[in-house]
Amino acid sequence: MIEAFFVKLLIHTLFASLFLTTFAAAKSYDCKFKVRANDRKWIPTSLSIDVDRNDRVWVLGNVIKTDAGRAIEGRETDIIRTRDVFEVETANENMPVDSRRPIAADARRVRYTVSIDPKNLTANLRVVTIVPHFEVFRRVAGTCKIR
Repeated sequence: MIEAFFVKLLIHTLFASLFLTTFAAAKSYDCKFKVRANDRKWIPTSLSIDVDRNDRVWVLGNVIKTDAGRAIEGRETDIIRTRDVFEVETANENMPVDSRRPIAADARRVRYTVSIDPKNLTANLRVVTIVPHFEVFRRVAGTCKIR
């Protein structure tokens, strides 16, 4: 009788842990950042980050999206183990350029790295232009909420 109880308890615990770990991998964040007015064309003021059960990362922001307005694929990194860190790279025609060195619109690439503290949901956004011999970077702070 007692053995049957423990077997049932073990089976229920096993299924519950499998169920919870399946959904624990999926995360969704909505983040807001304090961006200077003259940087708002190339630095997002808001980001939505979705990590699905297959650990694929999708990022959508007011300046980060496909031509059709959909989210683009990013990646999760483990640079800092105490924070959730996500990275996405995309073309952005509105990034700052040096007028003495013209750059074609399709070559204007920007890397966005977001690190989120899972405890208090503060976020840091690092934005770097990826253009040889002309790199500009900004750091902005913000907050996120779990969706």
